[in-house]
Amino acid sequence: MQKKDAKILLEKYRSGACTEEEKALLESWYLEWKGEAFDLTSVELKFVKDQTWNRLQEKRKKARKIPRWNRSIAASLIFALLSVGMMLYLIKKPKPEIVEPVLATAVEHDAVPGGNKAVLTLDDGTIVALDEAEKGQIARAAGITIQKAADGQLVYETMNAGHNIKEGGVLKYNRITTPRGGQYQVILPDGTKVWLNAASSLKYPVTFKKETRSVELIGEAYFEVAKQQSENGERIPFFVRTSSQTVEVLGTHFNINAYADEGEVKTTLLEGSVRVSAKSSGFSSPHTKDDIILKPNQQSVLKENSLAVKKINAATAVAWKNGYFSFEHADLKTVMRQLSRWYDVEVVYGAGLPVETFSGKVYRDMNLSKVLEILAYTQVNFKIDGKTMTILP
Repeated sequence: MQKKDAKILLEKYRSGACTEEEKALLESWYLEWKGEAFDLTSVELKFVKDQTWNRLQEKRKKARKIPRWNRSIAASLIFALLSVGMMLYLIKKPKPEIVEPVLATAVEHDAVPGGNKAVLTLDDGTIVALDEAEKGQIARAAGITIQKAADGQLVYETMNAGHNIKEGGVLKYNRITTPRGGQYQVILPDGTKVWLNAASSLKYPVTFKKETRSVELIGEAYFEVAKQQSENGERIPFFVRTSSQTVEVLGTHFNINAYADEGEVKTTLLEGSVRVSAKSSGFSSPHTKDDIILKPNQQSVLKENSLAVKKINAATAVAWKNGYFSFEHADLKTVMRQLSRWYDVEVVYGAGLPVETFSGKVYRDMNLSKVLEILAYTQVNFKIDGKTMTILP
C-alpha cells in the first residue's frame, strides 16, 4: 500500500465512503502490519486499529448468537473474510519504502515466523549450516560439487557418477534436515526439486544408481520429480520411502505429509501419477490390490496400515510451500500443530476447548500474535510466554 493510497483510504474510511473491499484492504493491512515504518501517524494507526477490532468484535458477537451446531460455519466465514482481505492486500502491495519508524509493536514474547534454515550432513559426517553458509560452492566430494544458489537453494552438480559408490558397493548418502521454524529447497543430483517443510529431513544418495532412484523422508516435503530414462529407453523409477509407506513416481508433482504427530500419512498428487504402498520396504509385486494409483487432486491417507483415497483441492496441501497456511474445516489441534512447527513453540491446552473448525488462508510471514489475534475472534483465546503458547478456555 503506497503513502497516497493509505491517506486516501483513511479519509474515505473516516467519512464513511469506503467500499467493503476498501475497508477490507485497510483493515487487513493492519492485521498483517509488523510494526515497520509507514506514512501514518500514531493517531491514524490507532484509528485503523480501533475500527478493525470493532468490526471483528461485531462479527464475533454475531457468531455467538448462532446456535452451537452452526458456530463452526460462522468461524470459517470470519476466518475466510479476514484471509481474503490479507490476500487482496498482499497481492497489491508494492516494494516498501524506507522511512523512519512511527510506531513499534507492543506484543511481548512474540514468535516470529520461520525461514530458510537447514543443516546438511555429508556422508563423511561433515555438518554444514545452510542458512549460515555463503553463496557458491559449499562442499566438494569425488565427482560432486554442492552449490548454494543465489536464491538460497541447494544444488548438486554431478561430474562423475561412478564416484558415488563406496568400497563394497555401498552408496554414499547426504541428509538435509530442517529444524522447527525452518524450511529449505534442494535440487537433487538427478534434477528433482524438493521443498522441505519445518521439522523434516530427507536422506538421499550423492548420485543415484543407473537403474533406480530412492530417497527417505521424515516429516513433510513437496516433490517435482525429474523424468529419467536408462540407456535402453526404459524409465528410471523414483521412490520416496517413509517409515510406513512407499511412493513410486513416474515424473510428477506431489506432496507427502508424514509427521509422526499427525497420526496418518497423507500423499497428495498435483500432476502426473504416483503409486502408493502401505509398506516402507516397497512393492511386493508389479500389481497388488493393496496398492493405490493416485490421480491429480486425489489424496491417499494411510492410517493404522490401511490406505484410503479421497478427492481434495490439492492447493491446500501445498499451501505451506507457497507461503501460507490454508485450512479447510480444520479442527483447533490440526491448526495448532502447523503453527507449533512453523513458529517453534510448544502448545499447551486448557480445559473446555472450542469445537469450531477453521477455513481460510493466512500468510506464513506474519508474527504468531497476528495469526492468533485472528483466531481470537473465532472463539479462541490464547497467551504467549516465550516458547509456550497456551490455549485458554
